[in-house]
Amino acid sequence: MNFPEYKAIHDQFKIGVLIDKVDSKNILAAIQKLEDDNFYEQCISACKVASKIFNWEEEERILIELYEKLN
Repeated sequence: MNFPEYKAIHDQFKIGVLIDKVDSKNILAAIQKLEDDNFYEQCISACKVASKIFNWEEEERILIELYEKLN
């Protein structure tokens, strides 16, 4: 879905396809886009890059820093 947080990540990394409305037309269009091998491979590569930022180890570091600032 094209939620603001998903869109922000997608705009930064181009990790897939976002849809505005859950209906058969939009879902079919998204699937057809993902069936393009080049596009799909680009998404996989982008996901690998994004996974270096969006992972528990990174979130843990951010949370610890936040907790330390609160004390």
